[in-house]
Amino acid sequence: MRRMRLGLLFLIAALYLPVMPTLSQTNHNPDTQKTEKPEAKPGAKPESLAASTHEAERSAQDRSKHEEQCEYRGPAWFSGFYCFFALHDKFWVAFGTLVLAVGTGILGFATVFLWRATRQLVLDAKEASEKQFKVSMLAANAAKTQAEVARDTLLTMRAQLRAYLVVEADKIEGFEAGKITTGCFWVRNVGQTPPREVIMATGVEIARRGQIPTFDAPPSDVLRAETNARNAHFAEQISVKKAATRAFSQDEIDAVLADRSRVCVGGRVYYKDIFGGEWHTDFLYVYSGPETRTMIPEQYQTGNKAT
Repeated sequence: MRRMRLGLLFLIAALYLPVMPTLSQTNHNPDTQKTEKPEAKPGAKPESLAASTHEAERSAQDRSKHEEQCEYRGPAWFSGFYCFFALHDKFWVAFGTLVLAVGTGILGFATVFLWRATRQLVLDAKEASEKQFKVSMLAANAAKTQAEVARDTLLTMRAQLRAYLVVEADKIEGFEAGKITTGCFWVRNVGQTPPREVIMATGVEIARRGQIPTFDAPPSDVLRAETNARNAHFAEQISVKKAATRAFSQDEIDAVLADRSRVCVGGRVYYKDIFGGEWHTDFLYVYSGPETRTMIPEQYQTGNKAT
């Protein structure tokens, strides 16, 4: 606003400035443009007349020169402003060139500034995206860690609350020639919740000392699909009796009592916990020596492998 006021003040001053004496405006009135010729006075000397004539010619030449430099046919009040600019054309050309150069310089500076600003914007956006990526990775890792912790917590909770079945040996019955020997044992739950769908595949056999019989158990679904399969349900423990598939001979019984052979009771117990997971326990107990009929053996070194 201040610059506009100064520009208007400069324009008004230029309009009212009188034309310089050396650049005085030309009188464009036809009646007054006639060259005034000096009149010879009576009795004047020829030298004075010649001087007056020379001065008149010089004034005419000056006016002619001025007219060539500033030819204007408009209103007299605008002649000063017009001639001022017309007689300083080189200055205005130089001034315009200077303004153009300054404008070009400002435009160049603005272009460089815009380039730097754009470049900095791109760098800031790249840095922000990298930071956002790092934050996303940290969040993803934190979520993964939380999921793993939750999974471990759930597994720990299930492990603490689920049922655990172990098999404890009892004595054998009917260990006589001509009778079917029966192995007795207990299936005990040592977990926090009761087991479900307990089913087992067990057996009673005689093996020579130094040999360990294997009781191959079929998969649980095959075992449960048998027509005579029975699922046991209990909270703490259950007593189980398993009969041998055949009657042992007197020689086999004597070999066991002489500690040359062993009566082996073993198998696998399948069960499920309250969370739906299925587990199993393998067990094996051996009886031998004079006290075979009354002994309750300790846990055998290869038995009671629970999952």
